[in-house]
Amino acid sequence: MGREDGQVKIRGFRIELSEVEAVVRDFSGIKDATVAAFDSPSGGKYIAAYVVSEEKVDTAALSAFIAEQKPPYMVPAAIIQLDAIPLTQNHKVDRRSLPVPDFSGTDEEDDARTFTKCEEKLLELASKALGFELKSVNTDLVASGLTSISSISLVSAIENEFHVVIQSKDILAGASVVDLENMIFTALVEKSSHTKEEEGPKERRAKYPLTETQFGIYSECQINPESTMY
Repeated sequence: MGREDGQVKIRGFRIELSEVEAVVRDFSGIKDATVAAFDSPSGGKYIAAYVVSEEKVDTAALSAFIAEQKPPYMVPAAIIQLDAIPLTQNHKVDRRSLPVPDFSGTDEEDDARTFTKCEEKLLELASKALGFELKSVNTDLVASGLTSISSISLVSAIENEFHVVIQSKDILAGASVVDLENMIFTALVEKSSHTKEEEGPKERRAKYPLTETQFGIYSECQINPESTMY
């Protein structure tokens, strides 16, 4: 049944939904609001905010407003505007009646061009990591429910497919499929540059500088000469 005190765990951090709701209610024009947690298809949970306002709510501005006061993991993955917050007979929020966020929508600019082969493959990999079909190359993957755990599987899939390493932290910073394509292109260019450098003639030296790891071991041995750690 889940916890009844409004406390949930998001990306490894335990948060109070009421804290997020309080910030949402402080946003200009919000008449009523509630925040709910949902199970992510890719594993873990995400939170969604439901707001009531007489005017159309600028969801991007609201997200930025929350991000100014709370850490990234407390920013709702989805913000949905309703005519009214559904209530039970006891006048409490009827969470079962709240619409489940749909992250599979398309952006208007996507329809103006054909996806590249790389984008098509990344959409496939991202959809598998998220647990549902992703249709837009401009959708923020973290906002769509990508977690730290599912991002690792996505990074692994990208490495197997494109033979380059993308950092999970870069994806979690807020990346779309277009951003992933740019990361892959940059990584391929760097990889090609390193390969060309390695193909050149090698200069034999009389001495070579220690790596950071080697220097660390050497220093440790000098400080503790009696130690047999290394």
